[in-house]
Amino acid sequence: MSRDKETDQLFPGVFNFRDLGGLPAGNHRVRSGRVYRSDSLAGLRETDRAAFADLGIRTVIDLRRASEVEQDGRIPDWPEIAYHNIDPGHREWGPAPWFESDELSPFLSDRYQDLVDETAARLVHILGFAAREDALPLVVHCWAGRDRTGVVCALLLALLGVSDTDIDADYARSSAANARYTTWARVNGENIYTMCPWYRAPVGTMRRFLTEFRHRHGSIERFLTTAGLTDATTAAIRTRLLSR
Repeated sequence: MSRDKETDQLFPGVFNFRDLGGLPAGNHRVRSGRVYRSDSLAGLRETDRAAFADLGIRTVIDLRRASEVEQDGRIPDWPEIAYHNIDPGHREWGPAPWFESDELSPFLSDRYQDLVDETAARLVHILGFAAREDALPLVVHCWAGRDRTGVVCALLLALLGVSDTDIDADYARSSAANARYTTWARVNGENIYTMCPWYRAPVGTMRRFLTEFRHRHGSIERFLTTAGLTDATTAAIRTRLLSR
């Protein structure tokens, strides 16, 4: 797996921002500078505006719930950016709590299956922005940039022909980005800080999710087509996001 352009930690207050470009997709590669993924962009400041503008981003798709946006804020209201708050609308994960003694990867994979099953039509709507030249480049984000963003990016990359292994590796990069979320314990009189285990993005999670997805629904393209993604939109996404 390679990257044409490295964007991690480009902005001091945003920690999980990166370009999806450079990933191999059959005989092509995903074009750089077309689609970015991120954690919340509420950490952007006016001092970041020039660097953000240099990326040419036209569209921000915020996957958080309205209550999250109200509580935590959003990208600054820069008129050159079209901002869309599109909550996929999945149910809260409260009824299926994760305990630290449980393996995280299966839990997350199951929740991602629930998200897709419950919000297919809205996910198709979100993916449709990648077919629009007037919407590109774009960035899609949620709060930590792991779960909702991870599912949207996994579906998009799979549609482009990126392998499950490379999709999974891109997803797992969120572990390093989210290492700032720490927990601590008192050991031999010292406070020992470690990464909070909930925020990990374990290797194998997305591969597990995609394998189970196909077991349930067949191909990803067929599932998305049934949910409303047209052949013309799929073709436009590939034309705009794949190198020639």
